[in-house]
Amino acid sequence: MTPVLEATGLRVVHRTRSGPLHAVSDVSLRLERRRILALVGESGSGKSSIAKAILRLPAPTAGTVTLDGIDLSTASGRALRALRPRIQMVFQDPLSSLNPRRRVKDIVAEPLDAHPDPHRLPDRAARVAELLDAVGLSAAVFGDRRPHQLSGGQAQRVAIARALAAEPQVLIADEAVSALDVSAQATVLNLLRGLTDELGLAGLFISHDLGVVRTVSDDVAVLHLGRLCEQGPTEAVLAAPAHPYTAALLAAVPEPGRPLGETLLLPTDPPSPLDPPSGCRFRTRCPLATERCAAEDPASRPVGPGRAVACHHPLLPVDAA
Repeated sequence: MTPVLEATGLRVVHRTRSGPLHAVSDVSLRLERRRILALVGESGSGKSSIAKAILRLPAPTAGTVTLDGIDLSTASGRALRALRPRIQMVFQDPLSSLNPRRRVKDIVAEPLDAHPDPHRLPDRAARVAELLDAVGLSAAVFGDRRPHQLSGGQAQRVAIARALAAEPQVLIADEAVSALDVSAQATVLNLLRGLTDELGLAGLFISHDLGVVRTVSDDVAVLHLGRLCEQGPTEAVLAAPAHPYTAALLAAVPEPGRPLGETLLLPTDPPSPLDPPSGCRFRTRCPLATERCAAEDPASRPVGPGRAVACHHPLLPVDAA
């Protein structure tokens, strides 16, 4: 399937007083219509940096992002402004991403005002009511409320409605349910899944919660210290991980009935992105690491249909060339 959005060779390097911080290194992703790609990894692995690089907030240090074949990395001025509505983002904390002084109906209408389109409904209020209805909120009940009068789940649904107002092709959700309670999480996850299928969106869902990822995503990409370790269909990757890091993340998830002391913890904290290890960036925490891992950065290799792993010692056999 032709991707809606394709990121190739993304690099994000932040300049700090302590030197260059390598947040993202040579990451490539494909987002396809009616499919959600989950980007998972520990805090500080570079997940949000990838999302912001795709949106050019700011632009990546290197690499390209194409939307329906249009290179976003070279677009500027009016051309870039015309493309921005086609990629929308839902942020982690809904209340901090909504203007506390504005009413819900005006928040949802912001993209309509910023990017007027004669082909949309001519009645602004009717379009806002339609968008709120799409996320399960009544304009009559919630339209005149302000963000502080909403629950966390309701505020996140307002943020999703605002994103949909721009009629995007790509929807990025950055830890969109991590601040919500379990019942609100279920509501927002079902909403994201349903809207992706109904509207034909391509989704990028960023999370550290593998249970949530299993629920909402079609495909998963595992990120460690700015590099992709493994990619593939969600069920296949989570059922039989090919990379030791993916296996460690799964083993670290507490399970009902299993004593907490038996939950596997990754040895040591991740290395600093200011001074990443040579070769494989996971090698300082990996039980399978060898001298080759320190000397050579592993290339991504296929390990099954639609699956790839970047590891010298994968847990699954590598497909023959």
